[in-house]
Amino acid sequence: SAVLKTQIKYQQETISKGKNSLCQLLVEEGINPDDYIRFYGLRQHDLFNSVPKHEIIYIHSKLMIVDDRKVIMGSANINDRSMLGTRDSEIAILIEDEDIIKSKMGGKPFLVGRMPHALRTEIFKEHYGADSLEEVDDPIDPHFLKEFEARAKRNTEIYREVFRAEPDNSQTSIKHLKQDRKEFSEMGNSELLSTYGRLIGDLRGHFVEYPLYFLKDYNL
Repeated sequence: SAVLKTQIKYQQETISKGKNSLCQLLVEEGINPDDYIRFYGLRQHDLFNSVPKHEIIYIHSKLMIVDDRKVIMGSANINDRSMLGTRDSEIAILIEDEDIIKSKMGGKPFLVGRMPHALRTEIFKEHYGADSLEEVDDPIDPHFLKEFEARAKRNTEIYREVFRAEPDNSQTSIKHLKQDRKEFSEMGNSELLSTYGRLIGDLRGHFVEYPLYFLKDYNL
């Protein structure tokens, strides 16, 4: 639809496509964007009437956790609709916890707020698919970041193989997108169930790679 195309266009131009995108502005300053900022999505799957299904997890709430010390959360967007005070009824709050506890950042001792740290680790545990909070205690530990990236990549590959999930980085053009849709529509339920059963056990958590290159060769 025209609305979806417009949404994808401005998301890409904001994040990575074009000279005014966040990633390109960093590159022009000699900075590798991957060293400081990464983008991920969330997906979930289940059997519905014995048929494998999957969905993008969409969360309307906005949340920012800074250094496990401060939290901004709410429903407000950065636009006139949310911020004029005469339109939508929106709210957002800033939390800075005074209950300070010891933790780690990048393998080094670091003081954090109890509530921001607990909120961040609980969210990471759920969506990363961790077995314990200790596994996600240090969000910038090099080993953890490597495992995080590998897990998101593997999850993305599984959704791609089982469901031809979209949007996906492999779908760089309308031709690729139509081909995936055709292949999935021609897949019988027995084949889908077989592939689902073979691969779905490797999925951990909900994180997937954000499709920065979806329809990149198509003029939106």
